[in-house]
Amino acid sequence: MVSPPPIDRVAYLRLRRRARVASGSFLLVGARLLYVMGRLAGGPVRPLAVIPFLALVALAALAWPLLRGMWARSFAARPVTLRLDPESGALVDPAAATQDEPRRHQAFTGEVRPPRRW
Repeated sequence: MVSPPPIDRVAYLRLRRRARVASGSFLLVGARLLYVMGRLAGGPVRPLAVIPFLALVALAALAWPLLRGMWARSFAARPVTLRLDPESGALVDPAAATQDEPRRHQAFTGEVRPPRRW
């Protein structure tokens, strides 16, 4: 029987749900602002028609760092399951993987002449 990984799955799901809700909320507000911009662009020229555009720019400037941080915390809390078999791609210590002792560098010791490039 395989034991469950030592992670807090509830915290990961909560962080992911919050990031999704925040992303959806920003998208809905942005879509509404785009709709208002389209409606104002079709009519006569109004001096206050630039306000939805500036609000959209401010929304993007606010959403970028906020959503980036939320999604980064969500990805950091993501559960990771490693395989038990080292042949299947699990992490293996390189020192333990080699059986013989490490050799000296051949070019620095003079065993092999360096290539002539000039």
